Order: sequence, then C-alpha cells, then structure tokens
Amino acid sequence: MVQLKDAVTAALRFVSDVFSEESPQNLRLEEVELAKGGHEWRVTVGFDRQVERRGPTAAVLQTLQGPQFERVYKVVRVDAGSGEPKAIVMRADA
Repeated sequence: MVQLKDAVTAALRFVSDVFSEESPQNLRLEEVELAKGGHEWRVTVGFDRQVERRGPTAAVLQTLQGPQFERVYKVVRVDAGSGEPKAIVMRADA
C-alpha cells in the first residue's frame, strides 16, 4: 500500500502537470483521506488561478490592479496500491 506522503507527492505533481498551461500558483495540500475500503487516497489540492478580466475596462483594470486570482480546489484520486493518480475532480463544496 502506498503511504500518505507518497500519495500527496503524486497528487501535487499530477495537478502541476495537468494544469501547467494555466501556471497554477501557491499549490498546496488542503486535505487528504483514505477512501472507505482503502482502495484510493483522496487528496485535495488548492491553487491560485488567474482570472481573465472581460469587458471594456479590462485592460485598464489589469494595468492598475494587476492580475486577479481565484482559489481553486481539486480532488485527486490516487490508487492506494500503485500510487498512480487516476482522476481529478472538482471538490463538491468548492
């Protein structure tokens, strides 16, 4: 069985790789649990993603205020036997 720390490392790398084009910032572990039955780790990862401003004043706001970010939470399902990430899903309460 894959240990918690290894599951977290796999999840963080997976999220960083999958969302690399969005340049996620402040990538952090939020929570982790072993699913009932022990077949997978559910690792919640949070990161800041830049919000695209829209509208006629978008360029001015971007210049004056800089980029705007939102916190995003993803749950990575990591196979407890192999340590391989199997899925990324939205956190239900995010």
